[in-house]
Amino acid sequence: MALPQDHNKDTFDANLRIPGLDLKSIPIRCNGLGWTNADPRVLAYVLIQIRVLHEIPAGTLQRFTVRAPEGIMFNEDPAKVTVLPKALPLRLAIPTQVAGDLLSLYLDEMAAVEVGTYNIRFEVSNPTIYPHDNTWSIFAMKDITMEFVHVLTGYYEGQASPFDIHIAQARTNAAPHGARCSLLLLFLVLTSRGVLDLWAPSR
Repeated sequence: MALPQDHNKDTFDANLRIPGLDLKSIPIRCNGLGWTNADPRVLAYVLIQIRVLHEIPAGTLQRFTVRAPEGIMFNEDPAKVTVLPKALPLRLAIPTQVAGDLLSLYLDEMAAVEVGTYNIRFEVSNPTIYPHDNTWSIFAMKDITMEFVHVLTGYYEGQASPFDIHIAQARTNAAPHGARCSLLLLFLVLTSRGVLDLWAPSR
């Protein structure tokens, strides 16, 4: 195989002349997709759970965008889009927007995205016939650049959700709640010991 040569007939490393991509690391993981009802022609809630592993500095991302499979329609009412129980730092003016098969959640670019689990829940209208390419996608965008992409397998008629989305919404608060319970128990134990010391006969 002939090696690439310059105009002086000297060989050179061709890879040095190919512009490369800037490698980026966005600390986001997608934990899965759940739904309330997979029957056709009904309204259902869909939940996509993402986890931010490290704080994402302000201005790194502009929006999260969810793409639905063909035939599934988003409810355009902004009240039907929620992020629970931990809220994303969304901008105040038009925080969410539906455009065809795309649902965008616009971030406040002056605020960092904190570490935690975010359950993006929204209402959709299921199709009469589910498409062959039944996949959902979630993107983390900065202007027109996709900084993070994850594709998920969609649901079909009669299919049960892999998890209860109502339980998933509350799960993030489980650890802090447990910690509060432990502190309360410790306080009660120490208090009861103090009471017992008061009643104990002096030696």
